Amino acid sequence: MKKRMLGLATAACMLAPVAAGAQVAEGIYIGAGGGLNYHEEADIGGVRFNGDADFDLGFALMGVIGYSFGGPRIEGELSYRSNSTDKATVINPVTNNVARRPDGDLDTIALMANLYYDFDIGSFVTPYIGAGIGGAYAEYDDIGEEVVFAYQGIVGASFYLDENIDAFVDYRYFATTEIQGSDLGRAANIDNKNHTLMVGLRYSFGPLFDSSSSMAAAPAPAPAPPPVVRPVAPPPLTAAAPAERPPAERQFMVFFDFDSAVIRADGGQVVRDAAAAAQVVTLTRIDVTGHADRSGPSAYNDRLSRRRALAVKRELVANGVPEKDIIIYARGERDPLVPTQDGVREPRNRRVEIVLN
Repeated sequence: MKKRMLGLATAACMLAPVAAGAQVAEGIYIGAGGGLNYHEEADIGGVRFNGDADFDLGFALMGVIGYSFGGPRIEGELSYRSNSTDKATVINPVTNNVARRPDGDLDTIALMANLYYDFDIGSFVTPYIGAGIGGAYAEYDDIGEEVVFAYQGIVGASFYLDENIDAFVDYRYFATTEIQGSDLGRAANIDNKNHTLMVGLRYSFGPLFDSSSSMAAAPAPAPAPPPVVRPVAPPPLTAAAPAERPPAERQFMVFFDFDSAVIRADGGQVVRDAAAAAQVVTLTRIDVTGHADRSGPSAYNDRLSRRRALAVKRELVANGVPEKDIIIYARGERDPLVPTQDGVREPRNRRVEIVLN
């Protein structure tokens, strides 16, 4: 089982670069959940006896606090698991007689540090994978109690409900080192390996520092200053006047697929053109404003338009634009390029506007 948990963690590390361009909600969050806990059949070992224990289906409770970086996230978790004994037997191998029939509950309280990666697939569903380590206080009646090392592997998905609220469901393989005690009259130990199905809610407070606002209106571009007229000497009569250089383009538009914040190939070229233009004009700032069509809930479209703006910002920075020069805005469905009725999918409204000021 340790190899299984290590494999999940390795997979998370290998897949993280693939989804590096994904954008999910960032910032501080809290959460709580509960679910079913299945405890594996456990071996019982000791001095001059051995046995095993089967457990009934139990329950698990959990509370968390964490911080998301828009893909990776870190989390502190406090959890409680409890399973009642179905049947357990301890046998003396010399006489082959039953020495004891332990019963009662196996309870585990764990404090874990978890690392996750959220995969933004351009949908209201966000798959994730994670792993954690920590410590646990574990107690089994008729064996004893002990503070033990704990570890877990996690795979699941979260579901958008509101701008700040997600539901989640996940599977967790949770295990500790053996619980050791002397309640059987001599030293004994028992395995502690669990399979947990957890469901719950998370509430996001948003990033600690963020220059964007989902409700802020993007300012209108500053008017171009009037040209400065300077006297110049006329060209020689024998020479043709040089052609005027066309002004650099200052407005660009990147379009997106339905319910997606992934930049398409044509959009990537537009972003590269904007980055190139930013190198040759005098700038005070670059406004990057995300938009959405009216095919979904307004709050969801606010969040989707922000993810689109963040995706374009990342691509601009990757093409040499200083991050400090970029300000992002999210307008959701409030400023359509093509006015439509609510619920209508309009490709020209799924866009990010880049303005060089």
